[in-house]
Amino acid sequence: MNGLLLFFNVTVWGTVSDWIMIFVTAITAGFILSTLRSQMKVQKLQENTSHIENERFRFEIMPSFEIKCETNNGSEKETGIDIYLYFELKLIANPAKNIQVSFNQNLCGLILQEGANTSKIFMNVGTNLLFDGHFHSAKNPSRADNFHKIFWDCPLSIKVEFEDINNNKYEQFLVGDLNALETNLKAYQPVFISNLGIRSDN
Repeated sequence: MNGLLLFFNVTVWGTVSDWIMIFVTAITAGFILSTLRSQMKVQKLQENTSHIENERFRFEIMPSFEIKCETNNGSEKETGIDIYLYFELKLIANPAKNIQVSFNQNLCGLILQEGANTSKIFMNVGTNLLFDGHFHSAKNPSRADNFHKIFWDCPLSIKVEFEDINNNKYEQFLVGDLNALETNLKAYQPVFISNLGIRSDN
């Protein structure tokens, strides 16, 4: 009996109230941990939902362009060959601002006409940006097939950089082959680059 009392000595094992306190503390800690985990899951779900909604809104206001190209089919002179191309960049979806156009891939030696307007501060849907390109070759071939090899069927890629009304920055590529009869540049889906943040344009 004395041995049993020694085994349950309160100075060694504590009182019943001590054990109850330990048990309650453990239960409370477990409850707090479970609550924190639940809150983290809810927060993560809210962040994902917010991201999805932001992306949905960004897609809804994303501008998009198409382009048309006409040519004078070239003229042969003593000084060589001159070809002029006339581009019409048209905004077909949502307002855009800070538009900048450049030749991204240009293996045919096409250059922008001097003084060409390739930028615009703001465009509304349905408005156009017109600019000209010029090709010159010092060679003056006498045969049409040589003339064809110099310029036509040359790949051309035009890059359009712009922002939407929420300061999201994009670039869009319009790609195709130059052709003496008809030049069709395919408009690819705009690519999101970054969000420039809220800023004042004043």
